[in-house]
Amino acid sequence: MSAPDTDTETQKKRHRHAIRGIKTAIIVGALLMIAAIVYYVLQATDPSPETAAEAEVRAGQKDNAATSTAPPDLQQ
Repeated sequence: MSAPDTDTETQKKRHRHAIRGIKTAIIVGALLMIAAIVYYVLQATDPSPETAAEAEVRAGQKDNAATSTAPPDLQQ
């Protein structure tokens, strides 16, 4: 069974605002999702990543600093 009166031009005019609202909501949602992805990617990126060699050098410096803080009579 189909509708007795299927005037599509009248239906387009009646639903124009609702369709425009749906399209706007889809576009705004997509833009917000893209903005969130870009934000999280930029927050996760470290501008100066530390290499393993630099980490070992820093760990060695911390070990040396810890031993040099001992009292003079206990230093070797």
